[in-house]
Order: sequence, then C-alpha cells, then structure tokens
Amino acid sequence: MTEIDNNQTPQVKLYKDKWMYAAAFVGGPLAAGYIIAENFKLLNEREKYKRTWLITILVAVLIFGGIFLIPDSVHIPGYMIPIAYSYTAFGLMKHYQGKQIEEHENNGGKTYSGWRSFLIGLIALAITLAVLFPIAFWVILVQSH
Repeated sequence: MTEIDNNQTPQVKLYKDKWMYAAAFVGGPLAAGYIIAENFKLLNEREKYKRTWLITILVAVLIFGGIFLIPDSVHIPGYMIPIAYSYTAFGLMKHYQGKQIEEHENNGGKTYSGWRSFLIGLIALAITLAVLFPIAFWVILVQSH
C-alpha cells in the first residue's frame, strides 16, 4: 500500500505531469525518465521505478542514436523530435500516474514546483551533452578519415 491510500495527508511530494512535459522538452528523455521514476519511488512502486530507468536509458540511446542515423537529405524541424518524446512521456505519465497524483493532491499532498522540474531538465540536458559531445566528436573524427 502506498502512503496515498490511507486518507491521511501524504508526507511526500510528487511531480506533476504538466511540469514533466516542460522538463522533458528541455532535458530530453533523461529528465522525463527521472521525474516518472521518482514518482514511482515516492509511491513505493520499486519495480516500476527500476523498469522506468531501464526503459529511459534504452529510449535515450535509441533516440540519440537514431538522430545520428538520419540522412542529411531528410529535413526534420529541430523541435519535432523533442515535442514527440515529451508528448509521449507526458501521456505515459498521465496514464500510469495520473490518478495517483490526483488522489495525492485531493488528500492534501503537495507537488514539486515547475521550477524544480525545469532545473531537472537543465541538469539532464547538461548530462546528455556531456555524453553526446564526445560521441559526436568521435563520429565526426572517424568519418573525416
């Protein structure tokens, strides 16, 4: 049983799906995965927490690996990929946690601010860039030789 089911004011704070969308857009799939996984952890759903991280890492590798494979002749607006994965993550969070978040709030539980989610997005962006820059540099270096 989670703390939310006992009709007392929950002592944990959860992330709201609307803020996760913005964090995901800024910070990529890692930001979305972190927020969704943290909610599962706070809701005492450890298996879903672990599964979310596994899926997040897999999806991040697929998205960023796929971006490198898109030929130059294909023109996709730069904002379309972040919109697609942000909207997908938003829908998944709404589906898997929406009722629990709503119940949490109805029982007087608090949620984290949008600013905290935005900060998570910025941190995830920094981590993503720190990983992708060396890989991109290596790919460019290998292609030039």
